[in-house]
Amino acid sequence: AMIYINGIFVAENLNGYSNFYVYLDGYLHYGEENEIKVIVNNSAVPNSRWYSGSGIYRNVNLLVGEKIHILADGIKITTTAIVNNTALLETSINLRSIVRSKEPISIHVQFVKDDIVYGEETINLVMYPMVNETVLSRINISNPKLWDCDHPELYTCVITLICGTEIYEIQKIQFGIRIITVDSKNGMLINGKEVKLR
Repeated sequence: AMIYINGIFVAENLNGYSNFYVYLDGYLHYGEENEIKVIVNNSAVPNSRWYSGSGIYRNVNLLVGEKIHILADGIKITTTAIVNNTALLETSINLRSIVRSKEPISIHVQFVKDDIVYGEETINLVMYPMVNETVLSRINISNPKLWDCDHPELYTCVITLICGTEIYEIQKIQFGIRIITVDSKNGMLINGKEVKLR
């Protein structure tokens, strides 16, 4: 895939099986009509061992964000421990600033289930000009309802990005609280219980 913006070659992706992202900011004519082309030429490089077809057969999306925003696929939620009926959840949030000045921001992280807030934290920081930043949040959840194969309990992580008094972005991600381990002695364990793979 080759991506052109207003006739300028911007990026290419040689793997038709994986997703990819292209930042358009520096190539757009603001206030005017812009042309974005995604061109697929399957004859340009040798094909994989299986014929993958030719053309665009995955989603193509235009993502629009504020001057400070959460990167696409930029949120990761990990259950780091479950001890004494308390789960420690770590949320990693990847941010990007495309402005040329420092901006104070706040990130509010909430864990919600059935309209009840089980844990929350607000992180205040300064985003420096034209940088990517990773923010970590660690929140304990008491008496968590754990995800397993028979009871796929889901929580929702709500992340709100605030600059001054303006809400820049809200993202909601469903996830399960669980710890999965795999080793040669015990096989696969979910929350310490053996699970047979068939």
